[in-house]
Amino acid sequence: MFETQSRHFSLQCGVPWEKVEVDLIGPWPMSTPHGDVEFFTLTCIDTNTNLVEITRIFDKSSNHIAASFEHTWFSWYPWSMQVIHDNEERLLVLLSNNC
Repeated sequence: MFETQSRHFSLQCGVPWEKVEVDLIGPWPMSTPHGDVEFFTLTCIDTNTNLVEITRIFDKSSNHIAASFEHTWFSWYPWSMQVIHDNEERLLVLLSNNC
């Protein structure tokens, strides 16, 4: 890890893709010509580069979330050393079974 210090601030730079933050957010309401809908999304954020990937979640089951996380993040970027999440039960099951 690189560190730079001055009189005014401290800057710490990590390695890209070392840590990813994962969260389920929603429901997001949306009006369409065919009616109102609500949907959930999975967000994946690299903590060092601030790269963000967002994907729609159609089913809040652990299997669907695991597949979405794998397709959205692990199919495109190197495997992270650490996955940061809240205590969402579906995320805990996903990470304990797949990471």
